[in-house]
Amino acid sequence: MAADTPESQTPAQSEVPGEPVITPALRRQLQQCYEHACRLLGQDKPDREYAHTLLMQCVVADPGNLVYVEAFLKNLQDKYNNNRRGAWSLFGGGGRNRGEFKKAVAKGNWAEVLKLGPELLYSNPWDVAVLRGMAQACEAFRYNEVELRYLKNALDANPKDIDVNRHCAQSLARMGQFDQAIACWHRIEELRPNDQEAKRMIAELTVERARPQLGMGPAARRTASARSTGTSPPARASGPAPSTGESSSQAADPGDTAAVDESSQPAPTRRTVELTPVQRLEKAIQDEPEILENYFELIDLYVEAQRFADAERVWQRVHSVAPADLDVIAKGEELLLAVAEHQLAVAKKQAASQQTAEAKQLVERCEEELLRRQLTVWDARCQRFPDNHQLKLELATYLRRAGNYREAAERLQEARRDPQLAALATLQLGECYQQLRQYEKALHCYRRAAEKAAEDPEQLTVRKSSLYRAGVLAAAMKQYGTAEQCFDQLLALDPDYKDAAARLDKLRQISDKD
Repeated sequence: MAADTPESQTPAQSEVPGEPVITPALRRQLQQCYEHACRLLGQDKPDREYAHTLLMQCVVADPGNLVYVEAFLKNLQDKYNNNRRGAWSLFGGGGRNRGEFKKAVAKGNWAEVLKLGPELLYSNPWDVAVLRGMAQACEAFRYNEVELRYLKNALDANPKDIDVNRHCAQSLARMGQFDQAIACWHRIEELRPNDQEAKRMIAELTVERARPQLGMGPAARRTASARSTGTSPPARASGPAPSTGESSSQAADPGDTAAVDESSQPAPTRRTVELTPVQRLEKAIQDEPEILENYFELIDLYVEAQRFADAERVWQRVHSVAPADLDVIAKGEELLLAVAEHQLAVAKKQAASQQTAEAKQLVERCEEELLRRQLTVWDARCQRFPDNHQLKLELATYLRRAGNYREAAERLQEARRDPQLAALATLQLGECYQQLRQYEKALHCYRRAAEKAAEDPEQLTVRKSSLYRAGVLAAAMKQYGTAEQCFDQLLALDPDYKDAAARLDKLRQISDKD
């Protein structure tokens, strides 16, 4: 393997570099490019060249978006009929850009790596050196799922590449995906039986995997038993991780009853075989592949069983059947969120058990990844349904959580047009203005939110919260009369609301002194 990314190179610094700024206008433009590319690829004769141009714009401008990266790589893989080598070239493609890419990797200029890499993958989406360099850049930016996606292609190019397996194992372990990491170390152990690092890491990760269960419980004993019999322990599918291309969806489910040894039965008559839900849906899809609901139901079953890799493969199948269908796109978004939520839950459980700095950092990275996906998903939905103000209100919630108060305020201004959402959206708009230190606007929004909520008895909670915030802010701005008025109205609704009574008493003491 060409060592464009030397092992001595530090893949990512602990300090996260600044991410590219994606304005609302740019985000809408990228989503339009992505959807246009999906339509081109859904034609009887897919226009892969034009689709590549559109998708490359998406991945360069928004390199942490797994949806864009997945579509970008899949288009190139289909272009070369999944031959695992791309276009034949004696010297490799890229020319001057390849040299610049190698320099950017060596210097740790990760933004430049993510900018140059997609162009180099055009002639070979299985270019191991480029993929590993881009995976390093993703590690620096904490694009965990995108990092694994690039490593998957690198591993598909040569599943027996020891350096790539080691890279995958280290990335997976860092993300808390111990089963997949152990599988990679096992491959290294098979390829190089005397590799002491592989033996040590298998032992260490096995212990780490068992910690959330508070000791070497049944899972650890089963793993040891499997190794003693020469079989590999089953990998828990906790997300779309690098694989050798073998589909785990072909493995029998624990509850499957279809495989019956008829020869052992004395009676010549055949027994009635009851299909499991998974088998039933697979058969339905095979018989009528155009019915999308069967795919969706199968995806839900796999997600419920936390078999996310299988769920992703089913979604890829339905996406190939109807790439522009809005329900298919929405199901893919739900799957992205489900994977991120599961990984966060696993990380939190691990952190509660280990109480280490590394475990806490993993939780932070998973929280960041989940928030990133939530922003991407809800923004895309707002673009698909521009008249749905509820979606804009929900997107604003995630924007506020990310600290992007200006863009959140823009979405809330739009959401206020819906009379049923006006009170809540105005309250949240006031919170954005307060964070932006535009206190007069914030106070005005709080008072308007209270007025709007008063028109609907079901919005009593919004009204009380608006009055409380208005009173607190008015007092801080030394508008004591306004503050007293707000607290008076609030206490008339709820005499025990938080510390409103104490705040009102303090305001009256100030008024008496004046």
